[in-house]
Amino acid sequence: MSCFQDARSHAIVDSANVSTLKLIPVFESPLMVSDHFVPVPLNNLLEKASNTWDLAIQRILPFIDGSNHVKRISRLANVDVDITRAALRQLSYFDLVRFVDIFQYSNCYAVDSPDRLLELGNNSDFQKKCVLYCCSEALEHSFSTVFSIICQITERIPVKEVVMKSLDLIHRFQVHIERLVVFCVLNRVLRRIHKFPVVISTHESREMSSAPALGADKGQEGAVLDSRSPKETMSPETQMLLSSLNGERCLDEIACALDQDPASVEARLSRLRNCVFIQK
Repeated sequence: MSCFQDARSHAIVDSANVSTLKLIPVFESPLMVSDHFVPVPLNNLLEKASNTWDLAIQRILPFIDGSNHVKRISRLANVDVDITRAALRQLSYFDLVRFVDIFQYSNCYAVDSPDRLLELGNNSDFQKKCVLYCCSEALEHSFSTVFSIICQITERIPVKEVVMKSLDLIHRFQVHIERLVVFCVLNRVLRRIHKFPVVISTHESREMSSAPALGADKGQEGAVLDSRSPKETMSPETQMLLSSLNGERCLDEIACALDQDPASVEARLSRLRNCVFIQK
């Protein structure tokens, strides 16, 4: 029997047959993939891909760019969403992609790990990776600018406000804010503060039909969602919406299910008197 450095062994069975064994590393089971997750490639997947890869994976690869969520990738690649989720789960298993949330300038983030933030401030290799990932060009003082932006991001201040305060520096040092946030989330420096809408029970007799349609701009300020309304009076969209407003589904997930923008969904839900948002 002979052993090789690539963890393969060959045993000669007889003059005509050779048995080959290969040790395959076992990784942790990948997390379940939801439609609103955004896969971020950790390598150049198109360069790594070969024609031996699963056909569904090959179809979705061009659309994995760190911005498209799972459902959008499915639509762009013309691949069933269940198959797309399974393909991305496979890529995640081999640590070729990781998942972040849908980026919007209205998002809020908080420090995920103080130790990782401290490491970013002190580790020069970590700093170089950060600058290379989020800046078009590594200029002198690029990292100090990037780090000052990171330190302004808190759970109470949306990204857009941080951008407006540092607009001159962002342009001067060519900082890509979305890539900066993605880098920090992937490296556990920051974490997203999600909003979970919840309908509070009401004794008012306003029917579900009086609530503003989520797919339209019409509807009165201060309408009330009433779960006691007959289901036959509700549109399918409204039924799905009401079942989602239980504090277990974040705004991104609900908006993705409705094929709408999270900001517009939040604006419409904010007009409901008995809908509140839990942030965590």
